[in-house]
Amino acid sequence: MAFAMKMSSLYDKGWSNSLSNSKVIGGVKNTFKGNLKGQEIELTNVNTKNINYTKRNPAEAKILRNEFNSSVRKGYLKDFSEKYGDYLNNMGFSDTDILKLQDGKVPTGYQVHHKLPLDDGGTNSYDNLVLIKNDPYHKVITNY
Repeated sequence: MAFAMKMSSLYDKGWSNSLSNSKVIGGVKNTFKGNLKGQEIELTNVNTKNINYTKRNPAEAKILRNEFNSSVRKGYLKDFSEKYGDYLNNMGFSDTDILKLQDGKVPTGYQVHHKLPLDDGGTNSYDNLVLIKNDPYHKVITNY
């Protein structure tokens, strides 16, 4: 079954904290329009991709979710802080946020989001994860 999947991505060291500019990649504008509280919201730096998937067995998804909650999220955040350490302040993270990331904790107002959800065949690999702001990014994408 074809399904329009939300895929958030980091570009040009380019996690973006702003909704102001959109980029064109490969001739396709990478914006996503969704609704939040009755308002249409346009998000930048979010690609959509049609995928075929099969629902994962709920018991398998639960195992993956437990792994994510117990260790994967923490490892991803530490890796993120190392990879983007020189740019975190420019990305809008406070010193407190940076310390949380270095400790493997989610900064206030953010989520580690699975681009392809675990129950839809996604994995806990770092290339399937993205750190996004709760409002409006996570709320708009998950309410799609």
